[in-house]
Amino acid sequence: MSSGNDSRRRKNYYFVDYENTGSDGLTGIENLDGDNTVFIFYSSRAGRIMFDLHVKINMSQAVIQYCKVHTGVKNALDFQLASYLGYIIRDNKESQCNYFIVSRDNGYSSLLHFWEERGINIEFVINTAGDKLHVLTTAARELKQKISERLNDSTDSAAIADIILKYKTRMEINNALVKTFQSKRGGEIYRAVKTLITR
Repeated sequence: MSSGNDSRRRKNYYFVDYENTGSDGLTGIENLDGDNTVFIFYSSRAGRIMFDLHVKINMSQAVIQYCKVHTGVKNALDFQLASYLGYIIRDNKESQCNYFIVSRDNGYSSLLHFWEERGINIEFVINTAGDKLHVLTTAARELKQKISERLNDSTDSAAIADIILKYKTRMEINNALVKTFQSKRGGEIYRAVKTLITR
């Protein structure tokens, strides 16, 4: 991914939550050129790759850095990824760069808002090809509509639908809503939409 025909091309930095995306998060990595740097955050829970993916990583011209996360507390990877993102932004304060968080975890949305208020644009993508998380299926569109009706607000309905579709149990959905929207708001959303959650 490059920034076009500018004489001064922007550098792209990808921060991959490998624990969340697995190998899917590195889709397209073989097509990245030397203007790209990919930080792959992994842990003992998600620390292996298949040979096919290894080949694609080796084909890439991007700078690849592996960041092993020290676990032991909840959301350890998220915290370390967020901290390193801030470090890289600070390190490049005199440059025009593009930043991407590669994850399906909507909990990073608060981080995007934090930096947006400080003039730094960060995109939320699901892989290094730059694909974004979209609700595409008919069932998912219907779910999004029902959520909007329940909340009388369509602002967060796509993110809420993504959470409901991503997790398998009500407890996981509740936890993800609380993590994404904070305790009080997450609880209110869960109570409003829980009858829409099916097995």
